[in-house]
Amino acid sequence: MERDRQLSALLEPLYASVLDFSALGAFNRGLAELTDSHVSGVLIHDVAGGRASVNHIHGVDNAVMGELLAELDLREDPWMQRVTPQLAIGRVLDTDDFLARKQALNSGFYNNYYRRLGIVQQVAAVGLYDGTSSVTLSICHGDLQRVYGEAELGLLRALTPHWINAYAMIRRMGGLEQQVSTLEHALECSPVAMFVLDDGLRIQRANAAAEALLANGMLGRESGMLVAKGRARSGLHGLLQRALRGASQLRGGDVESLVLPDAGGLPCGVLTAHRLVRWSPQERGTLLIFVREVKQAAPG
Repeated sequence: MERDRQLSALLEPLYASVLDFSALGAFNRGLAELTDSHVSGVLIHDVAGGRASVNHIHGVDNAVMGELLAELDLREDPWMQRVTPQLAIGRVLDTDDFLARKQALNSGFYNNYYRRLGIVQQVAAVGLYDGTSSVTLSICHGDLQRVYGEAELGLLRALTPHWINAYAMIRRMGGLEQQVSTLEHALECSPVAMFVLDDGLRIQRANAAAEALLANGMLGRESGMLVAKGRARSGLHGLLQRALRGASQLRGGDVESLVLPDAGGLPCGVLTAHRLVRWSPQERGTLLIFVREVKQAAPG
């Protein structure tokens, strides 16, 4: 079936964009070609503020469209005034369904924006709407005599569930990348000793303060695993295992801690373990370890 073939051709670059955002360019270009649309792309709309920004667009220079959008309050757009109350994830919204084309084309807003982009009809698939902002995938044409038919609208409707899934994954991946970046920065800059362990309790990362603890013997690395010396050895292993299972949380939400003794049995450090991901039998647990050194008070 022709629509299945077209859909398959679009899904490859769409899902590829989850790991490589630049693939969204090929997806937008393919969607434009299959629907004979001169503009296609992703638009982020701040509904409350009446502002919009371009996330990825085909057919118009991103900078040019960004400059146009910066001048506008979309709350004054006759199309958006009617479309906004209908926003919901999964909806496919056609401007022709909300306002007679003749009325839209004679509005001042149309002359200031849509005419400059050559847009006569726009159809948008809502990938995200949270009550305050929306993210839509749109196709647009500029032919006064043309109306999108079932070939174009049917393809966009079939594509919409995949667009919702892919955009959710793109957001999730972006959040994870930001978390990783933040964690990397924290590890490098923190004066507190920090280790990152995998679910086998092997050290994946250690900042300078943590490496100093390994060097002075407060903690050790054996076969890549983080271990404590002496009588604290079994205590540390048990604490880390409980942290992996999410069983180290104390009443009130605090986290279990372990006091590390020095060679003379005096406290020299306090260790806590925190899960970076939610643990389940199917999910690899990863731990972030903090170790704070304890300094002995001077006599008197």
